[in-house]
Amino acid sequence: MVDSIPSGPSTDLRRRRRKVTGGGPMKLTPLEDSRVRPQITKKDLVEAVRRMAPAYTQDHQPVLRNRKRISVGSQQTDSYTTQIQVMEAGVNLNARKFNEIKIAADERAVTLKERLSALRALKLESDALEEMKKGENDDSLAIKALIKKIEEATADTDDKLHYRRQLDHMHRRLANNDVTFDAHLRAMEE
Repeated sequence: MVDSIPSGPSTDLRRRRRKVTGGGPMKLTPLEDSRVRPQITKKDLVEAVRRMAPAYTQDHQPVLRNRKRISVGSQQTDSYTTQIQVMEAGVNLNARKFNEIKIAADERAVTLKERLSALRALKLESDALEEMKKGENDDSLAIKALIKKIEEATADTDDKLHYRRQLDHMHRRLANNDVTFDAHLRAMEE
């Protein structure tokens, strides 16, 4: 199978260049319209910055150089006063936004304080319930002491009841034996 070599105007141009340069790397030729740029020095940059930055007086106020007056109808308006008005409007707008946000933040701070106090109360109740559950607070200890006394009293009464039952059993047995013994004696007497 034969690989086809691409043909067309671009491949012909490549072939011609290879022939001209001898097949080595191609050298770039400068464009006809290339110009040499002037070298910018530090002095030129400093001068440009000085011209762009406003000058200041001894009172640290900017010196207004190029004052432009814009005529609006019959009124003459200074461009700097309009800039000041625009700046004042921006400051007032931002001050209003700040006040609104501050009021909202204060309201949220009040609700936060209320919720934090409710949270503290719930936490105290939870801790008290945990202490009761574990039996570590004063009331739980008192309840445990009372339960122990009740158990001791119950055990004592159970012992006394058992002794009484034993005595009752012995009394019945003696009474029964007394009856049988009296019947035996009467039988012997007859």
